[in-house]
Amino acid sequence: PHFHDWNKLFVPYCSADMHSGTRLTPSHALGGGYFAGHNLINATLAQLRRSLPALAPSLVLLSGSSAGGIGVLLHADYFAAAWPAATVKAAPAAGFFYPAVSSERDFINGDATPARR
Repeated sequence: PHFHDWNKLFVPYCSADMHSGTRLTPSHALGGGYFAGHNLINATLAQLRRSLPALAPSLVLLSGSSAGGIGVLLHADYFAAAWPAATVKAAPAAGFFYPAVSSERDFINGDATPARR
């Protein structure tokens, strides 16, 4: 069967920012949350490199639903850059962008992502 010999990594959703935030300090205006989802993805890749220094995937499939789907959409190119020799595919099960959230621009500019503008 397909994928039977693949390694799998599950990244739980715990940042309340659709895996896109880059804050290093809590947002008191938004209840004290850090909104550091992209930082968590970055730390996950760093831990993979420390734990498995020889890791060189040839195929990577990213999948997620709801906020995880948005995280997949936002980070497909990021994972492709992390593993340039790999074919990286994004298959979000669901991931809707809401008009009030414009984190893509913040992500590209390296700015902390607010929950709303």
